Amino acid sequence: MRKLILKVLSVVAILASANAYAQLPANSVAADFTLNDINGNSFHLYDVLDQGKSVIIDFSATWCGPCWNYHSTHKLREVYDAYGPSGTDELTVLYIEGDVATTLADLQGTGSSTQGDWVTGTTYPIFNPTVSTVMTAYQIAYFPTLYIICPNRLVNEFSQSLDTAQIHALATACPVATTTNDPAILTYEGQTSSCGSFNLKVLLQNNGLDPLTACTITATDAASNVLVTFPWTGNLATYATQLVDLGNVNIAASTTVTIAITSTDNNSANNSVSTSLSMASVATSNTVVLELKTDNYGDETSWKLFNGSNSILYQSTGTYGNNTVYTSTFNVPNVDCYKFEIYDAYGDGMCCAWGNGYYKLTSNTTILGQGGQYMASDVRNFEVDATTGLNDNLANISGVSLYPNPANGNTKLNFNLSVASDVTIEIVNTLGQTVRTINLGNTSAGTIETGLNVSDLNSGIYFLTLKAGSTSWQQKFTVAH
Repeated sequence: MRKLILKVLSVVAILASANAYAQLPANSVAADFTLNDINGNSFHLYDVLDQGKSVIIDFSATWCGPCWNYHSTHKLREVYDAYGPSGTDELTVLYIEGDVATTLADLQGTGSSTQGDWVTGTTYPIFNPTVSTVMTAYQIAYFPTLYIICPNRLVNEFSQSLDTAQIHALATACPVATTTNDPAILTYEGQTSSCGSFNLKVLLQNNGLDPLTACTITATDAASNVLVTFPWTGNLATYATQLVDLGNVNIAASTTVTIAITSTDNNSANNSVSTSLSMASVATSNTVVLELKTDNYGDETSWKLFNGSNSILYQSTGTYGNNTVYTSTFNVPNVDCYKFEIYDAYGDGMCCAWGNGYYKLTSNTTILGQGGQYMASDVRNFEVDATTGLNDNLANISGVSLYPNPANGNTKLNFNLSVASDVTIEIVNTLGQTVRTINLGNTSAGTIETGLNVSDLNSGIYFLTLKAGSTSWQQKFTVAH
């Protein structure tokens, strides 16, 4: 959890964490920053990237033994001298000090918290920021962390084991804008778990030389059914990005969705991304239990439980202790879609380099969600099974079926009554709004079939409640036009 590595950690622990914990996900978009080096010279990241140059960053700390060992190989100095401004001018190299308490004397090797003289003989710029803004933006979990940022702003970590030629090869293998019209989809940023309605979002980038003003983005499921076609318009300069919200789509079962640019494009190699969309887990009772074990920094963990209207039903209070197991029990209403969201204040989850923290959400023996390895947050959706809760006492109702489901224009409700009863049917949307009430009046015992016309309802998820006397039956269904 607090992952600025403490100076009391041994070299072995630092190296172990470097192997066990990931930094920014591969191909993340680099955060822009402006810093002054120790000589007072200003550096603006995006200005350099816009010149078509890659940027190599060494995030280190003067007291870090492995950092000093890597610095002493002089690999980055050799790369900078050969390919930096005094060489072929293809790239630049930066040293950014990761400990805001570091002094200039530490960098010069005369302070009390240093492995040696980091300045003498270093030809590339050295930065010693007094705030951790850049460190936080780049999610530094251990030292040294080595990044290459391409001109298109995508950032990737590289290994200390690479030699000078390999580092140069990585830095020059970056995608470069060479054609006029080249929209690219970088990553999927939308929902991956839901009770049926998924909000699709992608990160769009202009990899073309001309401003990008329009393109068409299409999402299809695993069976090649078109879920949505979105005509995007805007104005993106070369390498600029925009988060594009494609809207909500409804699916009846878990599937793989491919989102692609389907308009005219000079480069199809970067046009699409695929992601798995998973239907929410189903709780088997109205009682849900959260088991949570904290890591070494329990005070950075918090959570919230939302209902289908995005209102908070339950949330953590106060702060958690370290390496401790906590249990919370929730009673949730029937027939709704719930969202459990857990947060880490430092942005690096609960596991595994800093304690084996985890969370597990269960209903009876059903696991609704579990994990520990995430960044700033993790989200799990679940719903309460329509055959539990209000459906547990159905002495007067049996043999219920709703078909077809999903429904287009019409669906049929069939059921048996053991005794004559007053029967009503109520349909509610995911916002809790009643959209249809049907009163069948006093209905004789026996097998009943009634048609339901849902052609006037918007596509989406709905909940049907069948009431007969003092008993009720509930079912989720989908309208898909």
